[in-house]
Amino acid sequence: MVISRIIPCVLYSNGGLVKTIQFKSPNYIGDPINSLKLFNDKGVDEILFIDIDASKNNTPPKLKLIEEIASECFMPLAYGGGVKDIETIETLLKLGVEKISLNTALLKDNNLCQLAVKEFGSSTIIGSIDVKKNIFGSYKVYDHRLRKILKKDPVQYAKELEERGVGEIFLNNVDREGTMKGFDLNLVKMIGDA
Repeated sequence: MVISRIIPCVLYSNGGLVKTIQFKSPNYIGDPINSLKLFNDKGVDEILFIDIDASKNNTPPKLKLIEEIASECFMPLAYGGGVKDIETIETLLKLGVEKISLNTALLKDNNLCQLAVKEFGSSTIIGSIDVKKNIFGSYKVYDHRLRKILKKDPVQYAKELEERGVGEIFLNNVDREGTMKGFDLNLVKMIGDA
């Protein structure tokens, strides 16, 4: 029997939650704390909070905001954005975050993943993979910070992250993000099968 879990992913930018379409044109949709209270009331299983500006602007996580969110959160909280080192991960975990989603840091630093897994365990580290089709229609890993399609194959990259010890993979198809077209089941199957 398949058990569904509801895990909203909320995007934070410029002081509020936003909705984007294909990683562009963020539109304000609400206050983070008020939105979190709604998710508490709805009984979601977990929440992934991503600061979409942090890595792009090379800024650290907003610790005061994250502490406030963690104190209001009645479900496991995962956080991503601007995490570049073990010390930041440790600080976030002490604030009440249960899982850390790494994306840009994994593309830049091959050692961070292994160090984080060794220090905090696989169940704490999420490997985030953004994927976009290139001009030939092939899936490739996308670097949102550089706004560039990389030569990396997402299936191989997912296997590499698994070998590095991540406990979960957060997979995001840039071409479908925010378009309300549903999941890219072909991409999910390719990576799941691998």
